[in-house]
Amino acid sequence: MEDLRRLAPQAFRLALAGCADACRDYHATWPWRRLAGTVGGVEVDRAMLVDLLRARDMRKPVETVAIAGAADTGLLAVVLEALGHRGAALTVTVVDRCDTPLALCRDLAEATAVRVDTLAGDLREVRPERPQDVVLLHSVLLYVPAEEHVAVLGHLRTWLRPGGFLLLSSRLGEEGPQPSQAASDARAAVAVAALEAAGITLPEPAEAFRTRLAARTLAGSPSLAASQSIAEPAAHAALAAGAGYAVRATVTVPPRAADPRHALRDRPRVIVVAEAPA
Repeated sequence: MEDLRRLAPQAFRLALAGCADACRDYHATWPWRRLAGTVGGVEVDRAMLVDLLRARDMRKPVETVAIAGAADTGLLAVVLEALGHRGAALTVTVVDRCDTPLALCRDLAEATAVRVDTLAGDLREVRPERPQDVVLLHSVLLYVPAEEHVAVLGHLRTWLRPGGFLLLSSRLGEEGPQPSQAASDARAAVAVAALEAAGITLPEPAEAFRTRLAARTLAGSPSLAASQSIAEPAAHAALAAGAGYAVRATVTVPPRAADPRHALRDRPRVIVVAEAPA
């Protein structure tokens, strides 16, 4: 259902027209990185997330799912793959501060019978109208200051109905220095080369696009470094427990097979399955 070759130019146009400075390059380039194969994220744990969502649905039909933070349509596509068979009985609410990913999700929703709502706002402050059966938080905590992690998870617990589940997916961090500008420049060049080799027309001249990719790749916030230092799955489970959830499972997802295009980005991921108290 998700057509990355169509999505990437659309995201680029929307981001340049409507994003704030803080997220413009991120939203403009993320689908292009996925096309180039130079990032992990949902491509790494898609199959496991689909399995977990379907298992939850088999135990008790899932009627509401909230996606707390979205880069593009990747997470919505995962939910639709897992639960799209429920059609109009399923409502998915996508929450993000920026309208660019929300607009992309609204566009994707036109091809499905599932109801897709969008909610603009900081996920630490807003709340979907209906209680949720599942909340999916994917690759978001690394952009949140470490001292706020438990509070964020606690707020998301208020989105859930009693017995609802949080699926928390994070990349396992590694202690050490953040990428240098030279490393970011090299990774951006690899992405551009991969896109050109695949015959994909870039959205702007190659040098300008490499610069945009490198600017986004370089870690720019203290919270990113702090979150990447969480190297153990148990530490992620402890965050959920500290926010009042009952941790039901912790799953480690290995990185994809070695590929020089994304060897510097792919790391194992952890998915914490946590239940809101009844």
